[in-house]
Amino acid sequence: MGKASFDDVNHTFVLRENPWPSLDIPIGRYTLIPGDLDAYHIRMGHPLVEQLLDVAKGKELPTAHLTFDLTSHEATIASLAPLKGQSGWIRISKIQLASARECHEDILFAGLTDSGSPLDSEQCPRLFGLGGDVGKVGVEPPADKLEAMITAQADEAFRNVERSNGNAFEEEMAKLEHWAGDCKKAMNLQIDAIEMEIKVKKGESRRSTGLTEKVKLEKEVKELEAKRNTLRKDLFNHLDEVERKKELMIDQIEEVLKLSQKTIDVMTIRWTLT
Repeated sequence: MGKASFDDVNHTFVLRENPWPSLDIPIGRYTLIPGDLDAYHIRMGHPLVEQLLDVAKGKELPTAHLTFDLTSHEATIASLAPLKGQSGWIRISKIQLASARECHEDILFAGLTDSGSPLDSEQCPRLFGLGGDVGKVGVEPPADKLEAMITAQADEAFRNVERSNGNAFEEEMAKLEHWAGDCKKAMNLQIDAIEMEIKVKKGESRRSTGLTEKVKLEKEVKELEAKRNTLRKDLFNHLDEVERKKELMIDQIEEVLKLSQKTIDVMTIRWTLT
């Protein structure tokens, strides 16, 4: 008797023994259907699922013949109906696009019928939602055609990540320019206000007839000019800081744009849809 027993009709299983004692995986009944209070909900992120996925991803899968059963499926799948009665090939690969900041992974599907017609992006994954049987393969796959399809999808995935990085860069640069513009505008308004005040004080000084008053006004003008000059220096320093931030951002983006690409074959299958 194994570590678990499965009920395919109700989409449940009973785990009788924890396969990985070092992990906190409770034994008991599990279900794919949420809301069942008498069972654990098996889902992405659950430690049992994550461990099973790690084990599955590490397996080398031989080429096999999968016969998918559309006739007995409980729901109609319109995208698969044209494929009923046909056979062909599917290759599944994983692409990893890594940069200094992040790693992007995606699954690539390349599918063909025996007549050479490609399967679309919906048909390949939908086939794997059907029940079926596994058998042996008696013919060789069209490796060159499948490889060309995977390569085209990998190139498209690379361009999509580059496009996403480019959009993120433009957004950050726009935010920086907006912030710089707002600060520059606010500081120029302060400088303009001081310039106007200086102009008023100089006019008052020219019209004044008393020496004491003239000296007082000229001192006030000098103080305002010093304040204006300080603001001008602050403005130039601010603009220099913006340029430094731009250079830093460009350096960071340059690192992100250095993408390393790795494509890993997961499996190749011959398929038949009944």
